[in-house]
Amino acid sequence: MTVPFTLPHPISYKQLQTDLGVVGWFVVIGWLLGKVCVFIPLRNILLFGFPRGGFRLLLVSQMVTQEQVLAAPKINVRRFVEIITSPVFPEQESKEWVLQHQNFAIQACFAYFLVIFGIKYVVMRNRAPFNLTLPLNIWNALLALFSIMGTVMLFPEFIGTIQNNGFQASYCKVYGFTKGSNGFWGWLFIVSKLFELADTVFLVLRKKPLMFLHWYHHILTLIYAFYSYPHTPGFNRWGIFMNFFVHAFMYSYYFLCSMKMRIPRRVAMFITSLQILQFVLSVLILAHLGILIYVRKVDCDFDDSIFKLALFMDITYLILFVNFFCKAYVFGGGKSKYKIDKKKQ
Repeated sequence: MTVPFTLPHPISYKQLQTDLGVVGWFVVIGWLLGKVCVFIPLRNILLFGFPRGGFRLLLVSQMVTQEQVLAAPKINVRRFVEIITSPVFPEQESKEWVLQHQNFAIQACFAYFLVIFGIKYVVMRNRAPFNLTLPLNIWNALLALFSIMGTVMLFPEFIGTIQNNGFQASYCKVYGFTKGSNGFWGWLFIVSKLFELADTVFLVLRKKPLMFLHWYHHILTLIYAFYSYPHTPGFNRWGIFMNFFVHAFMYSYYFLCSMKMRIPRRVAMFITSLQILQFVLSVLILAHLGILIYVRKVDCDFDDSIFKLALFMDITYLILFVNFFCKAYVFGGGKSKYKIDKKKQ
């Protein structure tokens, strides 16, 4: 006998408000910024919506149209393999591949949003958490190794640019950041943001807390990565290197935790502090770059729309991470519901 599928209990709309309500504030703030200083054109945007005059998703109205988002997902696997196996990194081809897959990245964000909340509120609502110890160990180990290798491979170019050309030039000019092994690891970083969406699937299948910060930063970071890479402004050197560096610590910590090792609480505090420092530095660098470009008229490898998106992204990340740190480690001694989670950029 076929048993019809029903929800044993109604979905808690209070919980839905907790998970989704903050989005509205960012839309309102972005709309106001767009009205006041044309900072980000959110006045034409509804998050995951279809406003009059054509589809615009999140912050990047230049990326895709309504028709492109609704088209069947396409990914050029053959070209991906050619790029990743090429003995000489094909810089231009890698940019073209990312440009051609901007639509796919947007579709991935839609699918990600629907899947994680579908699992959370429907699939796992009355199920016991899955025991994913082995796949989680492997996943965290792979991402830890990837982040460590990315840090090691990009460090010589990063520090060499500062030593040879100066601190300001390191976020003003691209130089050789997109070429050779540096370019290869920068491209891998961009592509990795697609795979990192799986982090959240592990969370919801194990019935761990899913905070706004977690899925918001996954979506926005993926969009920024695919939107900015074909243009590669100079300040992406700092963003990519710092992200690799922080993730090397973070995923190593997650791996040790998934191996059931007892890690002192101060290690989690240190990692969250590193994340906050990353966004403090990013905001300061972008603020100084804005002065260089708009006030002093300095010639930099720069894109106006990418700069504004990066500034919006890093400011919101900074606010959210500081809020998380205060709730997890300062106020009330750090409630269990705010234990360190996969809140990376």
